Amino acid sequence: MTKIPFRPVALLTACHLLNLIGLAQVVPPVSGPGLALAFNGGMQHASTLSNPITIGPAITIEAWIHASAFNYGEVYALCDDPNSACTGVDYKVVDLRVNPSGQIEIGLSPTTWASRRIYLVSATSISLNTWTHVAGTMDLGTNTGAIYINGIEVAINNYSLGSGTGTFSGSPAIGALQVSGATTGIQYPFTGRIDELRVWNAALPLAAIRDFMCRSNLTGHPYLANLQALYHVDEPGPSTPTVWDHIGDHHATLTNVSVASAYVPSDAALGDMSVHTYSSPNLSLTTPTEGFSISAGDASGKHIYHVAPPGANVDGTLPTGLEAAGGGCFGVFLAQTTPLFYLVNYSYSGNPELDGTAAEPSAVLLRRDGPTATPWTQHAPQWLNQAVNVIDLQGTWQRHAQWAGAYSPPPCTTDLDFVYQADGVDNLTWAIYQETTNILVQSGGGALIGNGSEATCLPDGCFYLVVTDGGGDGIVNGGYLLKINSSVRLIDNLYGTFGEGGFTSGSTSQI
Repeated sequence: MTKIPFRPVALLTACHLLNLIGLAQVVPPVSGPGLALAFNGGMQHASTLSNPITIGPAITIEAWIHASAFNYGEVYALCDDPNSACTGVDYKVVDLRVNPSGQIEIGLSPTTWASRRIYLVSATSISLNTWTHVAGTMDLGTNTGAIYINGIEVAINNYSLGSGTGTFSGSPAIGALQVSGATTGIQYPFTGRIDELRVWNAALPLAAIRDFMCRSNLTGHPYLANLQALYHVDEPGPSTPTVWDHIGDHHATLTNVSVASAYVPSDAALGDMSVHTYSSPNLSLTTPTEGFSISAGDASGKHIYHVAPPGANVDGTLPTGLEAAGGGCFGVFLAQTTPLFYLVNYSYSGNPELDGTAAEPSAVLLRRDGPTATPWTQHAPQWLNQAVNVIDLQGTWQRHAQWAGAYSPPPCTTDLDFVYQADGVDNLTWAIYQETTNILVQSGGGALIGNGSEATCLPDGCFYLVVTDGGGDGIVNGGYLLKINSSVRLIDNLYGTFGEGGFTSGSTSQI
């Protein structure tokens, strides 16, 4: 007789919430990277003119960016100049931008540029058309600053430094230099995509940047009280131009760009939880239902993050004949730009859709480069060890890859109908188990309170059927029938047919 492939009814789980007690949060982040802001460099940006911010004397600006052109594109910036469009020496400024050489620049001056300011340029350039995490810290009180690219502090050119204290107040723009004072308009628009923009009223240490750069859930962040603006970029309505600040009220308004054009899928390396190492070749991350480990050939910087559905989209674009296991997916992000050889060990212990199910012998690990850009593929060879619930494989991969457990469902060979006559009061449920292993292979019901039928199918094998009455008091003058192709009766427990019908709290029958 037969067993049925385990087919998950739904892959969706609740999104993880920030749970920032006492702090405003307009919309919780999605699981995974979600959406990003896309600007074409043609004066497109998001303005905060009606929602100013006050920060300093220490500040951190960080974001995931994907630059498609290098042109002094501002990620987050404001110039307050009483005389001209930021061309003299009496303007105030705060900014994080990418210059025409791909170098990261940061600047802060709460009074005038001629007096106290910090302006630093990275000696390292980022790559075009590549998702990169960038962060800049500035502290006028200590006359220090730093630039971090993918969690690595890079050498800087000290174009100017100035000491002092004080705060900066103004209305920066996302994706451009917003000019205030006697002029209006913007300068230096960014060309590319921006995601997970955060503005802090503190100079974050390297550990805090690394610990949270690959996760959108900031619960437990040691500097959470210093977070002044947070843009997840994940919540556009059908026609709203607002880019929400999830921690305060510094909301931005899309300008010179439509909602439909501004919001695009993001491939930033963001999950619900993450771990990292910049000193070891090995790294592991474990969830309640899965585990993922890599063993690399060197100790360069690497992150593992986990995305729970729906952000993982593990139920879409799968190779023919495979189905997602529904546990979410793991992402590996490498701080270095060169591909890296590493071993993968995936553990599905506790995953209810693989561990101990009929589909377990066909379990595989799928890979895709980035969250949305490419379909899932099955890397070969890979080794399944059911005794310890692991899949192993090895290879050389690019900076950003995602991995998800999947399986090949056994083919159905026989169509079945479960016919029921319930009592109209209590729910009726049914389940089919493999005879020798007691593995659940198919189930249904739960809302069967009248008469009707449910269709199912089975591959070859031996099974037994269990029918349960939700009230525990059985069914009088009712029952059930399991038949093949709407004609051949396998089990008949209907009242008034070949069986006597009815049962007490439950009934078990061999198929």
